[in-house]
Amino acid sequence: MMARLASSVTGMIARAATAAARLAAAVLALQITSGSAGARAPNDQEKASLSRTVADFDKAFREARYDDVVAVVPPRIVAAIAKKNGVTVEKLKPAMADVITKVLAAVKVESFSIDMGAAEYKELPNGAPYALIPTKTVIDAGDKGRFAEATFSLAFIDDGKWYVIRVNDVANLMIMRSVYPEFAGVELPGGSMEILKQ
Repeated sequence: MMARLASSVTGMIARAATAAARLAAAVLALQITSGSAGARAPNDQEKASLSRTVADFDKAFREARYDDVVAVVPPRIVAAIAKKNGVTVEKLKPAMADVITKVLAAVKVESFSIDMGAAEYKELPNGAPYALIPTKTVIDAGDKGRFAEATFSLAFIDDGKWYVIRVNDVANLMIMRSVYPEFAGVELPGGSMEILKQ
């Protein structure tokens, strides 16, 4: 059961909330500049809230406070993972933080950045704003090599609060679209992985 849970969580968190490339490269990332024509820009209160969410995540990640990193994952997604694995949300959250800890113990995160200045705001058919934010992680995986992952994170509002999830992971997208059907027809960008010199 723990192996199955670790597999789900690793695909979701280690790759979505962890910022440790391919093994995990950031649970998030959000964007803040009006990028596409006609998209509704978030209001000042939404922008301030988004900035706090990103800053809090970044600080928690750098300080290895993975319980706080898990808090950025949308509750509906956490509930879906818990249900799939036959555990409660209360048991799943610490397990997610534990998986992040274990994944990051195997690699060294050389750098991690969420480029808020290059964020692109868009709008769902229901008028709700969402953001795509460039996120870059460079990791040293020891004898497996060094990698740079450039990806996007999706930020959106649920029940008045911003949440963030990586979108270049197929498992993340399947879960997210199943619990947030408003994103079903939304095209989301992929990412890239570059092998670096040792």
